[in-house]
Amino acid sequence: MARGAELNKNNAGVGIVIQYIEEALVPGAPVCVVHFRSRTKQAEGFEKYPTPPGVSNIYVNNGSSGWYLDGLPGYGDARASALAIKAKAQAAGASKIVCVGASMGAFGAAMFSSIMGAELICFAPELWLNVYTGFSRRDVPGRTLDIATMGQPSRALFVAGISCPTDLICALHFHRAWPNSEAIFLPDCGHESARHLKDKELLAPLLADFCFGRDLAQYKALSVPMSILEGCPTVPPKQLNRATMVAFVEALTRHLLLSDRVRMADRLAGEKCFAAAVPLIGKIRAEHGEIAEVHMLDATVHRKQQRHAESIEALQKVEHLPEFRCEALWLRGMALEQLGRVDEALRAYLLLLQEGKGNREWKLTAKAAAVRVAALSSPA
Repeated sequence: MARGAELNKNNAGVGIVIQYIEEALVPGAPVCVVHFRSRTKQAEGFEKYPTPPGVSNIYVNNGSSGWYLDGLPGYGDARASALAIKAKAQAAGASKIVCVGASMGAFGAAMFSSIMGAELICFAPELWLNVYTGFSRRDVPGRTLDIATMGQPSRALFVAGISCPTDLICALHFHRAWPNSEAIFLPDCGHESARHLKDKELLAPLLADFCFGRDLAQYKALSVPMSILEGCPTVPPKQLNRATMVAFVEALTRHLLLSDRVRMADRLAGEKCFAAAVPLIGKIRAEHGEIAEVHMLDATVHRKQQRHAESIEALQKVEHLPEFRCEALWLRGMALEQLGRVDEALRAYLLLLQEGKGNREWKLTAKAAAVRVAALSSPA
């Protein structure tokens, strides 16, 4: 078994080997990029960003959703793991180390680069654990760590989608705290800022320009003006709560595209921040009317508030539309399950399985749900 790897079992009890470090070193290359796995990547997989030719790459994976707080298995705690990676990069001849990651991977990259004094690129930079409405609350509840106490990167770039409030608050906080840092706030984008740039064929060029110290003006030109964010009532991530979130969202959304307003309302509703989500949905409805996006937002809010019959009623207004069909069927199935109407839920999932078969993710999701509900609806 490879060093830094161990045998684990997946949900089916099947043994899998998880490797925590994979090296693709170019002897004598001046730059080494360290890639950190995000929380949505499979535990045994690596996140591999498109780096330019002629650089070394080290891919890391902590094998869990632990946000790299405990380092890499087999390499010690976070500090020991970071220094082990630094030693590998320097032994290959690298004089510059660039850590890159998104979401949980951004936190790991920021922490490790602070320990190493390396350079840093953070996509979807949730850099404050358990920040209000953040993803880390699901994975490491109650745990805290201020990355600033571990040092700081020698240079940093934050790339956040304008419709993800937690990413914005964290990016602004660390951009102010770290002198040699830059920030890009992408319009028409949420937590998926790396994928957003990839879809526009800008991710690889950005990484190359950053690695080789070239000017980033063309990417910063894409950003929402900093003056808009500076004009909003921002607070440090530690002070983000329901009241400060409401004030921030109310001030920011007047400057946003409809797509970003919808995306932000959906994110806030999904995290049960109804105090900010519901007024925002009302603003969208007042300015744009009874559009399909409003009905989908209504369905999400009702579902999160356990008002499943009202959620189904909202979904009926949009489930005939091709662009919302699969998601509406999925949400309807979940609502029917919660109401105990398992036969109807099964029909919704089977319909989704049939109509979403061209999309692998929907197919797998619908199949698992249909199997589960079929077992509930079958006689004992």
